[in-house]
Amino acid sequence: MSRHDTDDRPPARMSYHRLRTPHLIGAAIRNARRDAGMTQAELAQLSRVNRTSIALIENGQRNVSCTTLQRLLDPLGYDISIHHRERDAAR
Repeated sequence: MSRHDTDDRPPARMSYHRLRTPHLIGAAIRNARRDAGMTQAELAQLSRVNRTSIALIENGQRNVSCTTLQRLLDPLGYDISIHHRERDAAR
């Protein structure tokens, strides 16, 4: 069964959401870092994630693993959480 069989969104919309997600995550990391008054270099040192990788993640040019995401969020005082939402609200 393909992903298209399990999701009733049109394929173009699914592609848009796949492309948009790295940008949203990157923007959230960038905003949290800036709110903390931290440079990418400082975050790199504290998180043990390469500064170039942080720049690519913040610009939505690189997908981030859950492990790397948590390594970036820990020094910023954030945790990863998942919240349930109603199916109609997700569209």
